[in-house]
Amino acid sequence: MDRIAVPGLLRRFDDHYRYRRQRRVGRASKGGQCSVWITLMVVFFLLYASFVGPKFWFRSQSSTGPTKDDLWLKRAVESFYFNSGEMDYSLSGNIQKSITDTGQDSDSIDTAARGELQKSAMILVQNEGAANEHKDNANIIEHGSYIMQKFPSFGSQVEHVPDRVLEEQNDLNKSPLEESLRNMVNQASGLKVNISENTSGGGSLGHPKVKRHRNKYFPCNIGFLDSTDSIVEPRDFQNFTHFSLEYVVKEENLYGNEPKFGGHQSLEERENTFFARDQTLHCGFVKGPEESPSTGFDIDEKDKEYMNSCQIVVSSCIFGNFDFLRQPASKKITKRSRENVCFVMFVDELTMKRLYVEELAVDERGYIGLWKIVIVKNLPYTDLRKAGKVPKFLSHRLFPASRYSIWIDSKLRLHADPLLILEHFLWRKGAEYAISNHYDRHCVWEEVLQNKRLNKYNHRAIDEQFLFYQFDGLRKFNESNENNVLPSYVPEGSFIVRAHTPMSNLFSCLWFNEVNRFTSRDQLSFAYAYLKLRRMNPEKAFFLNMFKDCERRTMTKLFRHRAEIMP
Repeated sequence: MDRIAVPGLLRRFDDHYRYRRQRRVGRASKGGQCSVWITLMVVFFLLYASFVGPKFWFRSQSSTGPTKDDLWLKRAVESFYFNSGEMDYSLSGNIQKSITDTGQDSDSIDTAARGELQKSAMILVQNEGAANEHKDNANIIEHGSYIMQKFPSFGSQVEHVPDRVLEEQNDLNKSPLEESLRNMVNQASGLKVNISENTSGGGSLGHPKVKRHRNKYFPCNIGFLDSTDSIVEPRDFQNFTHFSLEYVVKEENLYGNEPKFGGHQSLEERENTFFARDQTLHCGFVKGPEESPSTGFDIDEKDKEYMNSCQIVVSSCIFGNFDFLRQPASKKITKRSRENVCFVMFVDELTMKRLYVEELAVDERGYIGLWKIVIVKNLPYTDLRKAGKVPKFLSHRLFPASRYSIWIDSKLRLHADPLLILEHFLWRKGAEYAISNHYDRHCVWEEVLQNKRLNKYNHRAIDEQFLFYQFDGLRKFNESNENNVLPSYVPEGSFIVRAHTPMSNLFSCLWFNEVNRFTSRDQLSFAYAYLKLRRMNPEKAFFLNMFKDCERRTMTKLFRHRAEIMP
C-alpha cells in the first residue's frame, strides 16, 4: 500500500507545480502585452499633444482666438436673424469671419455686432427692410408708417440706442457684449429680457444648457349635470348686445393687387371695425372681381346645404395630413346630442387620400363614425396653421344658421357631451364666449418670448406685430391686479365654446383679421383684440368666460401630432 501511495502523491505534487508554473508564465505574457499597448498609447498621446494640442488646449485667454463672448455673439446673431428656419447667411458669414479671424479682437467684434443690430432695430421700426424679408405680409410698410405717424418720437429714440448702450457698459459683473446686445434687442422689440437666464428651450445663448423638468398638469372636476334630458336652453339667453353685422363679399377695385381670402382691409377700415355697431366688415371669404380666380376654401354645394341646416356644431379640421382622425368618446356622447348636434371635420385633399390609405372610408352619407367629412379644396393660405384658423374662428360664416358652436383642435379627442358643455360654460355662466386660459403663461410678453425660443414663426414678423400692439395700448398682464378683466391674457385656444351672438361674431372676425394681417400665432392677438373691443365699446358688454385649463383637460384628451408643420 505504501509503495503505491507514495508515487501517486509525488505525481500530484508534480502536477500542481506544473499548473502553478503555467499560470505564472501566462500572467507574465499578458502583462507584457498590456505594457506594449500602454506604451503605444503614451507615445501617441505625446505626438498628438506636440503637434495638434497647442492649437486647442494651451491657448490662453489673452490670445487673439475666439473668446467666450465671441462664441456667445455667434449664437446670438444666428438666433436673432433666424427667419422661418433659415438664417441670413450673408450676415452670419460676416460675423463668423470676424469671430474666427485671429487678428480681430473682441472689442472690434463688439462694435461690428452693435452696428448690425442697430441697423436691424431701425429696420424693425421703419418696416422697410422687413417687408423684403417675409413677403407673406404685404402690410408691413403700412404698419410702419402708421406707427411713425402716430408716435413720431419713437424713431429718434431708437437712433440714440447705441450711445446709451455704450454709456451703460460699466457693470463689470456682466459681459459688455452681452449687455449691449440685450439692450439693443430690448429697444428694438420692447422686450425686457434677461438673455443669460436659462430657458425651457434648453439654456440661453452661449451658456450651458440646463434641462428643466416639465410641470405636470392634471384635469379637475367639472360640475356637469348628470344627464342631458333636463337641459333646456334659457329663453332670455340671447338677450345680449344687439346690432347688425354684414360682411364684405366682393372687392371690385383691387388697384393691381391680387384677390385675397381676407380681402384688402386698410388700417382705417380695421380701426372702425372695433366699434360694436351696425356695419359691414371684412371677415374672410372675400371674392375678387368677376372672372378672377377663387380666393380659396372651396366646399361642395351638397356639403354647404348640410352645413346650413346645423343649429349646434362641433367642428375641427385636419390640413396637410397633420393629425390622425380621432372620434369623440362614444360613451360620453348622449343620444340626444347625436340627434341634435352636427359633428363636422374639415379636411383637405391630401388628408383625404391618407384616410383612404388607412382604410377609413367615408360611408354613403359622407361620414366616418360621428364625423361628417367636408373636403376643402384650394386652401387660402400656404401656411397650413393659418388655413386652420378659418374654421376655427369663422364658424358663424361656415354655419350661418347655427346658434352655438364648439371648436376642438385635431390634436384633441372630445370626452364630454356637447350639450353638457354648452349648459355649463355658457348658459349657467351667462356667457356668450368661453375659452380656457393657458396652462403656463398669462402675459403676452411671455408668449412672444416662447414663440421665439421655439422658432414657432418668423422672428421679425413677431416683432413687427408685437411692436404694433404695444403702441396701440397693449400692456403687460399684472397678476396682482384684482381688477383684471381676464384671469389671463394668453388663452389655450385649442377648445372654444361660443354662442353666435353679434358681439361673439364681431370678436371672432376681429381675431381672425389679426391672424390674417399678422402671424398665425393666435395667442399673440387674443388679448389685444379683446381689450381693444372692450376699450372702444365701454357701454356695450361682451360676456367672455375664461375658464381653467384643468377643465379643458377634463373634457378632452391630448395626443401628439402626426407630423410637424413648418412655420
